[in-house]
Amino acid sequence: MPRLAGPVQEFENDPLDDLDPRRVAEHAHLENLLRCWLTETRREVTLGPLELRLPAVGATLRTEVTYHSPSGWHRFAPVRLASVPELELAAAVAVALLATQAAASPPAGGVPAREISDLVARTHDSVGRVARFVTARRSAPETPAGIDGFLAAEQALVLGHLFHPTPKSRDGISDADLAAWAPELRA
Repeated sequence: MPRLAGPVQEFENDPLDDLDPRRVAEHAHLENLLRCWLTETRREVTLGPLELRLPAVGATLRTEVTYHSPSGWHRFAPVRLASVPELELAAAVAVALLATQAAASPPAGGVPAREISDLVARTHDSVGRVARFVTARRSAPETPAGIDGFLAAEQALVLGHLFHPTPKSRDGISDADLAAWAPELRA
C-alpha cells in the first residue's frame, strides 16, 4: 500500500502490507470502523495510544494512532482488547462491540440493537470480498492498457471508502456476478 505523508508514528509492520490478504482485509475494516466511531463520537484524535472504553459491553479497545490526518484518514496499529492484549481483534468482533455500545448509549444514534447481527454479517461479507480483491490486485497490480482515468480510479478502490464500516458488503451478489461486475476485479 502507498505510504502517506504527514505526521506518522512509525511501526515496523504496516498491517495493510501483510502477506495474508485476509489479515489486510480485517485490518482495513478495523481502520474504517475506528474512523467512523471517532467521527460519530466526536473524539479528538492524536498520535499515540488510543483507548475506547465500552462500558455497555464491559470492554476497552486499545490501539495506537500511527498517522493523524486533518481530513480524518487516520491510520491505526492492530486493535486489541485491553483484557487480552496478545490477541488482535477481528473486525466482526469489533463491530459487534462498538455497535452494542452505540445501541446502549442513546441519543448517539448508531445501530438499533435489532440490527447488530446484520451489521456483523455485512462486516464478515465485506472482509471476505476485500480479501478476494487484495488477492486479485496483488496478482495483477498494473492497470490494463486502454483503461481511462475514471475507470482506473473506480477499479483502484480495493479497500473501499475510508469512512464506511462495511465498504464492500454486497448482500445477495453471487460470486459469479461479482466476477462479472466488480470493478475491483477489473470486470
